[in-house]
Amino acid sequence: MSKTDIQLAMGDYVKQHYHELDVLGRNKPKSIKKVLATIQDRDFVGAGKYNVFFDIYGSEVNDIGDLNENVHYTATCSVNVASDSEGSPIPFLNDSLILTKHAF
Repeated sequence: MSKTDIQLAMGDYVKQHYHELDVLGRNKPKSIKKVLATIQDRDFVGAGKYNVFFDIYGSEVNDIGDLNENVHYTATCSVNVASDSEGSPIPFLNDSLILTKHAF
């Protein structure tokens, strides 16, 4: 289980479970298109708890009802990672995902 594998699994987890997560923020995407995860901790130990920075790209409906796509959001939170019997990473988000929207 490499650092890259874990970061990819974290991004996939947020993308697939977005509507089930506790998502906070003034502006939130209606749907998620792409999520990039970066582990912020210096020490990588495989399965464990990590501080993670997320770049999230999604779609939102603006004030006049138009759909804006590829809107950039960021978030920082902690993610627990376990390993399944085959050694693949299984991430789990403990914290709320607090999103910050970035200008176009």
